[in-house]
Amino acid sequence: MYKKIVNLRIPESLGFYSGPRLVPIITLIVMSGFGLIIPFIWPPFFNLFMLIGHWISTSGPVGYFFYAVAERVTIPFGLNHLVTSVFRFTPIGGSAVIGGEEYYGTLNMFMAYVKENAVIPLDLAGKMEQGKLMIQYGLAGAACWRCIALLMLKTERLSKHCLFPGCLR
Repeated sequence: MYKKIVNLRIPESLGFYSGPRLVPIITLIVMSGFGLIIPFIWPPFFNLFMLIGHWISTSGPVGYFFYAVAERVTIPFGLNHLVTSVFRFTPIGGSAVIGGEEYYGTLNMFMAYVKENAVIPLDLAGKMEQGKLMIQYGLAGAACWRCIALLMLKTERLSKHCLFPGCLR
């Protein structure tokens, strides 16, 4: 889209907005139109994700295997949240009555227990983040700290400065 818009000729009175400045303006207009169309396109995809999530939650070890494969395959594209959100926010992830109100999905139930200052059941704590809390938040930082420790032995100053922000993730 950028290559088509950047060389677009517009009247001289609007010349200030020509070239690279025109790209965000046209992108805003095009994506606004796209945003109006999406609510009509998305429901079939949502229903498909719900159907797959229900199948995964009811098919035992085979479903767990396909869940793990689907999550790992979609990570490079950033679509792993489509796989996990079905369990986090829908009845497929479970339901519980907490403080007199019914909650659906692991994340909603977890937050309700925290809000009520109640004891979180172990089975819910295990399902929270699908058991990957330490992988997502702990191991990347630990690996970076280990790299920095090794670099300190070699005194490669530049590499240390590049890795340090990654540790704070």
